[in-house]
Amino acid sequence: MKLAPLIVLLSLALLSCTDDPIDIPEVTIKLEELTTGSWKFTGYMRDYDQDGVFDEDLYPGWETCYKDNLYTFQLNDSMIKEEGPFRCIGEVQTQTAPWSFIDNQTRLQWLIFGLYDQHIEELSPTTMRLKSEVTYGLFSKMDVELTFGKP
Repeated sequence: MKLAPLIVLLSLALLSCTDDPIDIPEVTIKLEELTTGSWKFTGYMRDYDQDGVFDEDLYPGWETCYKDNLYTFQLNDSMIKEEGPFRCIGEVQTQTAPWSFIDNQTRLQWLIFGLYDQHIEELSPTTMRLKSEVTYGLFSKMDVELTFGKP
């Protein structure tokens, strides 16, 4: 009879095992999606009155030297910006800058044209959309959305 409690515990342990797939934490998924491969600019939109409708698409008018850069986010919290074949005047070929997730991985903070703290609107294996509020002029604010895709 001394073995009865042990047998009951072992039986419960064995019966509680299931073949359900293991849930992968969203933290791991976002990290993997961000750090797998490189990213390239595919869009740059502005919403001047912050009504959720973009007023201006700046991407078509951007110089090619900005559109062909590759951004690679590494697991060691550094991002490598690699200038494409149409390198902008004065830009070095390769730059390294820090990046980090903040606010429970709802925001991405990184150095691109200065320090950016952007809300992650979408992060999938093929698309990354980042949105931020920017001040322009003396007191005006607008929303800016940067979109990236895999080359």
